[in-house]
Amino acid sequence: ALSQTTQHINKTQHCKTLPGLVSSQAQLCRSNLELMQTIIQAAREVKKVCQKTFTDMRWNCSSIDAPKFLPDLER
Repeated sequence: ALSQTTQHINKTQHCKTLPGLVSSQAQLCRSNLELMQTIIQAAREVKKVCQKTFTDMRWNCSSIDAPKFLPDLER
């Protein structure tokens, strides 16, 4: 997920290595490199606000972390 990347996106080949992007998102990344750091920061902020807002509710944004659960689900 973009909110978890530590990579600085400054070359088009970096867009291929971002976890969780579908092809249209990777294409958007390649054509808008100058915006990617802002988009990544926005993803982090959205995750933080979502988790804070829904912290005491059954749906508490934990699905944001779902992509990292995939290896366990594939076993």
